[in-house]
Order: sequence, then C-alpha cells, then structure tokens
Amino acid sequence: MKLPLVATRLGIISVKILVLIIIALSILPFLTGNITVDFDTDGDTDWTYDDGVVRMTSPFTVDNQGFFDINDMVVEFALRDGNGDLIMDGQSVPMSAPAGRETDLQLQIEFDLNDLPSDMMCDMVFNGTELEFMVGFSARYTLDLVQAGAEIVSDMEWDAMLSQMEIDEMAAYPGYDGMDYYMQIPYSFQARGMVEGEPILLTIVFSDSFGYEEEVVTVVEASGYFNGYERVPIPQETYERLMTQGEQLSASFTLGFMDCSNTVEESWWWSP
Repeated sequence: MKLPLVATRLGIISVKILVLIIIALSILPFLTGNITVDFDTDGDTDWTYDDGVVRMTSPFTVDNQGFFDINDMVVEFALRDGNGDLIMDGQSVPMSAPAGRETDLQLQIEFDLNDLPSDMMCDMVFNGTELEFMVGFSARYTLDLVQAGAEIVSDMEWDAMLSQMEIDEMAAYPGYDGMDYYMQIPYSFQARGMVEGEPILLTIVFSDSFGYEEEVVTVVEASGYFNGYERVPIPQETYERLMTQGEQLSASFTLGFMDCSNTVEESWWWSP
C-alpha cells in the first residue's frame, strides 16, 4: 500500500532535481560568459532625421552558447546629457535568441529634438556634445523558469549636425555683371548625413568702413560639405572705391535650423 506513495514522492523529488539541473544549466552560461551581447553605437549604426525626430537603428548580436533559448528579450534604453538629465528612454519589442548560435537583432530608438531644452537642442545642432547611453537587457530563460538581465552604460559622442562654418574672406571680391554691383562672399559648412537635403536658412551680412551694410537671406539644401557664395548688393560708389583703394571690410555668415542659429564673423583688409 505504501509503494504508490513512495513512487509519488520519488517522482516529486525527480522533478525538483530536474528543475534544479535546468536552472543550474541556464545560470551557468551567464556566470561563465557563454552568453554575450555585442552592442555597437558607432559601427553600423544608422541615424536619420525627419521633421525634428531623430531615429537610430543599430544592430547587435546575442551569442547564446547556453543550453536553452532566450525568450521575450527586451532591450531598455536611455539617453542622458552631460549633466545626467534624461533626454529620452524606452524599450524594444520582445525578441528571442535560440540556444547554440548567434542571433543578429536590431535596436530602434527615436526622440524629438523639439522636446529638448533649447540650449541642449542647439548644442546638438551646432556644437556637438557628449551623451551617456544606457542599454539594459532582460529576458526569460530556460522554459521561462529563470529571468536574467544586464546593463551597459557608455559615453557616446554626438557630432554636430551642422559644423565647420567658414567665410573665405581672402577669396571675397567686388564685382559688376553689367547690371548690378556686388560683393561676392564665399562660405562653406559641413552637414551631417542625417540632415542632407534639409532646408537651411542662410544669412550673409556685408559691411564696409564707410557705414554701408547689406544683408542677403536665402535657403539652401544641406549636402555634406557645402561650398558656395553669395553676392551682396553694393552701391556703385562702393565698387569704384574698392577698385582703387584699400579699406577694412567685414562679413558675417549665419545658419538657421530648427529655431537655432550660429554665426561666424570675419574682418579683413581689402587691397585692390
């Protein structure tokens, strides 16, 4: 009469031992480094921009050399500025990584620059800044009996979206095209790939030593290294004077993008 009871107890013990073995086999890879996550925010990361929204798509690899599949893996992420203030956070959709092989996955995040404080937004547009990037991984493992996780925190350099603004004052000159007198002001700037094709407001202001000042405003499309010039109207007497004598000249070059602007100025001695 006691045999069924003994068999039941042995069965319960066997199940418990099996569970312990499964849990041990699943935890061991985490302890021995047999499960690794390779996340790279520089290599093949793709940054895009659309109407103020920045999106990042970055591949990462989960090398699961453990004994069981990783299920419902969720990637949590957060981006903070140099002061530790949160810029954005969120989490991915659940993903899986089968046992015994590498699995290539993708992390996608996005944030709206318009939601940032204006000084932070303008730094990201024109100056660049250093950000703190946190990525956390959590997943169910071993027939959903074990849950594990890890967190990676690293610094990430944010390159300015518009940079290297310059006026080539040595190549500036007065001109006459048969109808209009002008001062030709060459300029250049660098646009990061994500904003190529975006409209950029450009303002050139020219002034001479006799109090004349004129401004020209135009819109250009960002395209990598942008090298152009603007013809600023000048009076005939200014043109004739510059063709015969030297004087001090000045020019400023301003870019406007996303309610942010940046200006460079140059002064030089003009000699005919």
